[in-house]
Parts: sequence; C-alpha cells; structure tokens
Amino acid sequence: DGTVELPFLGSVYVAGMTQSEIESELTKRYALFYEGGADDLDIKVRITSRAKFYYVFGEVREAGRQVLSEETTVMDAVMGASPLVDSANMARCRLIRGDPLDPLVILVNIQQIITEGNSTFNLTVREKDIIYVPPTWLAEVGYFLRRLFFPIEQIFATLLSSLRTYDYLSDEDFRRGGGR
Repeated sequence: DGTVELPFLGSVYVAGMTQSEIESELTKRYALFYEGGADDLDIKVRITSRAKFYYVFGEVREAGRQVLSEETTVMDAVMGASPLVDSANMARCRLIRGDPLDPLVILVNIQQIITEGNSTFNLTVREKDIIYVPPTWLAEVGYFLRRLFFPIEQIFATLLSSLRTYDYLSDEDFRRGGGR
C-alpha cells in the first residue's frame, strides 16, 4: 500500500519516493528523537521488491507462471510463451483477471494486432492475470479424435509389440518349440 511501519514513527507513506528521498524523510522525522538532531543520524534505506507473476496456458510451448515486467502487454506475454504455430488460435486469446468467483474475461485478437496493427485490446498485463491461448477448431477436432482412439491405439501398440517379438523367432526356432 506504499507505507512502511517503523518504530516510534508508525506508518510512513513512501510510495513514489526514491531511496535518497526516503532516507532524507526518515532522517528528518527521526531527528526529533535525538538530541544532536539529524547530524547524529545515518539512516540507510534499501528498496527491494518481490517478483510479480502472471500465467499463460493453452497452445503455447512455455506454459505456466511467467515473471511480470512493468510494461508487459498481452501480445508480449503470448509471443514470449511461444505459441504453437499449427494449433494456437491467435484470434481468440483470453485475458482473465480479477475475482475468482466473478472474473473479468477479455477477448484479445492477437492475429488482428499483428496483421492490422489494431492494438485496442493489447492491454497491459497485471499481477496474477491469466492468459489463455485456445486451440483452433481443427486442433480441437484432432484432440477429440486422439482421445477417442486412444484405447484402440494402445491395443494396436500391444499387438504390434507382440508381433515384433514373434518376427524375431526363426522358422527353425519355431519348429524346435521355441515359438508357442
């Protein structure tokens, strides 16, 4: 919230100040507690910040948590996650933000940004935003067929494996009883 809690001073608002400005302000405020005033004080401030993150999922090579830089846009986030050329539906990306029970979902047409330069919805990504890159309709059909035929694929793989084992047996081995 832009404040720091300090002994004797309580909450001190420091948002937007530089390191030297904070040191100067704290020296001035703490000087009231020392007989020698500001001359007896040597206040040093170190500003650190924790990394902020956003998330990219869907038809990208590098899905998951990403480090947020100050001016990351939706297009930066999607392109940085390496969208899958054959399956990513760049015209229907979604930026999801806000309340988990009532999220704000914004459709972002990355394809239009690239081809027409229309960056109206190329919004700046915020901490904890989720960006979803959906599959194209053709990729969805392919995924459906893969799920549909997965059991059959497993049966064929097992049969082929056993046939390969049979092929390694010679006719003579088979006649001697090596093959059953």
